[in-house]
Amino acid sequence: GENSHELVRRIRNLCVGVDDSLVSDDDGGLSKVVSCENSFRRGTVKTNEAVQCALVDLYKRLPRLVQHRIEWSQERPELAYPTTLGLTVRLVVPADHPAIRGSRPFLTKRKQCKFDGKAYVQLTSPNLQA
Repeated sequence: GENSHELVRRIRNLCVGVDDSLVSDDDGGLSKVVSCENSFRRGTVKTNEAVQCALVDLYKRLPRLVQHRIEWSQERPELAYPTTLGLTVRLVVPADHPAIRGSRPFLTKRKQCKFDGKAYVQLTSPNLQA
């Protein structure tokens, strides 16, 4: 039918980089991403203990980031709290590792999980609540 032809046209366009879907304006709404990151010199984070310390440091910085979101979301405070926690790690691996392509000996891994940002703020910094 007509709908299948439209779907085929849309898929074909998407395959060549043309997205004609309508974009709805959020009126400059709150960013959906909060970033908290650290960089380390190669070879300085080698043990599980060092990884744990790095993660604890990031975890401790979250309340301040949520506070900024609360300040920016006065009209919609429920949007201030993150609902997903993501972690991206770039590992240095031997150049002959099977996953390595090209000359950069890095392997990037990303994991994410649900995160109750409101409960986290209530537990760690009750004075930051919206």
